Amino acid sequence: MRVTVLGAGPACPNAGGACAGYLFEKGETKLLLDCGPGVLGQLQKHIHYRQLSAIVITHLHPDHFFDLIPLRYGLKYGLRGGEPQRLGLYLPPGGTQTLLAVIHPIDPSPAFFSELFKVEEFDPAADLSIGDLVLRFALVKHCIPAYAVAVEGKVAFSSDTGPCDELVALAQGADLFLCEATLPTREEWPEEWCHLSAREAGEMAHRARVKRLILTHTWDGEDRARLIVEAMRSFAGPVEVAVEGVTYEV
Repeated sequence: MRVTVLGAGPACPNAGGACAGYLFEKGETKLLLDCGPGVLGQLQKHIHYRQLSAIVITHLHPDHFFDLIPLRYGLKYGLRGGEPQRLGLYLPPGGTQTLLAVIHPIDPSPAFFSELFKVEEFDPAADLSIGDLVLRFALVKHCIPAYAVAVEGKVAFSSDTGPCDELVALAQGADLFLCEATLPTREEWPEEWCHLSAREAGEMAHRARVKRLILTHTWDGEDRARLIVEAMRSFAGPVEVAVEGVTYEV
């Protein structure tokens, strides 16, 4: 399985980068996990968006789904060669109404998304099979419902979360752990409960006994070496900071 970082930025994309987005490839299956601002442009450096098998959105904050809107226009109008096939779009519970509410002031059609996407809401309690990939979910500790995802039991993605046992359980034994590290330090942001610091990401990785930790959702201007040192206070395995365009073989 190949995992490519398309967007490693936080709520605001970093210079030349994008918000949350990851491309998973196994066999003929090409899955996009999250689709934040800038992800669609990064995706097309690797594959065309019409080659995607499906998209899964972990939660409905703009930095994780807003590029669904330009993607919808691309599917409808871009490089048309006959009628486009509808692309599978898996949303968290309640996500369908949220998407329609967001787009309603621009286009009130209830079919704005469903015309181009096969929209479904995933069941967080069940495995989700998409082609050659199987996904599992866990509700994590964020300011709105957000779901961490394990892909094939080999790669875990934290989505956005504060420290929580549910993330540790889902990521247990993963070969690759993509974990958010939004906060500079917990001491600087003591009231911020719905994100992790790099040190806390390391603690989650240690408790989950993962093999490799990739810090993501980090801000421009952060000292990457310092983030790695902070994570390694608890986690003894390899640590990197996510960079757009980097691909991992798992």
